[in-house]
Amino acid sequence: MTWMEQQYDESTVEQFSERFPFAYWLNGDKKLKQLGGVPYTGGWFLPADQIDHGLLNEDGVPAKGWTAGQLDFQNGNSTDGFYAQNVSIAMLAWRRRWIVNNVNGGFAWNKYDEAKAQGNPRGHIQVLGMIHGLEAVGPMFLSAKGMVGKQIYGADNSVFSGFISNVILEAAKLRGNKGKPPFRMFWMTIGPETDGKEPKFTTVGTGNETSVITLPALVGITGKLDKAALTKRYVGNDLFAEMEALVQSPEVESWRTGWDKTALEENASHEEPEFNDEDMPF
Repeated sequence: MTWMEQQYDESTVEQFSERFPFAYWLNGDKKLKQLGGVPYTGGWFLPADQIDHGLLNEDGVPAKGWTAGQLDFQNGNSTDGFYAQNVSIAMLAWRRRWIVNNVNGGFAWNKYDEAKAQGNPRGHIQVLGMIHGLEAVGPMFLSAKGMVGKQIYGADNSVFSGFISNVILEAAKLRGNKGKPPFRMFWMTIGPETDGKEPKFTTVGTGNETSVITLPALVGITGKLDKAALTKRYVGNDLFAEMEALVQSPEVESWRTGWDKTALEENASHEEPEFNDEDMPF
């Protein structure tokens, strides 16, 4: 019998979620005001190994709005990459799970009790889409954890809720019987919340278990958008057509459903590195 005739249990075939490049949220630090930039304000960090360096511009960065730098961890390790205070994304898909320190992979969103039995669960969200200025890279995802992640999708004044009420529902009114458009039709800009011109620092936790973080916010939208403002945020016909093909692709669907199981160890090596909070520079 050759390999072509071999029989096997299909349920044992290794499955891996699609891997896409990523950037993740960093909280700002009040003590770094003199240094400025994302280390002070909070924002996004794109590890250097997540982008083909042939795609960098003449300034050696991925696109306008990004700066090169090194991220230092409290355990002494460091990594090179790029910082951006605000990132605009046209969202293809999103997913969330529960994570518990020292437990590989994580837990499906509807398995909170199982996660709780292992320790203190925190939410983890990833948003997949095309990043403005980095369209040549293809789909990328933004990643955030804990209260930062909740501020993107779950809080009363979350990024998603603001985008829905001020962009999506307003666009639906103008489109009439054409219905509500998808998030991917418009650029959604996510950056650190500000108090005037300065970053807003928020204390979370209770008792001795508190930390200061910089929460993300929907940037550049303070109210309901009119037709002109919506047109300005439209991703354009060519990119929208490309995303229409991508959103139904097996690769995106595999990524979208990659956290639907409780045991996710098989996916852990195909995502961002799992850093313990004590290793992060905040």
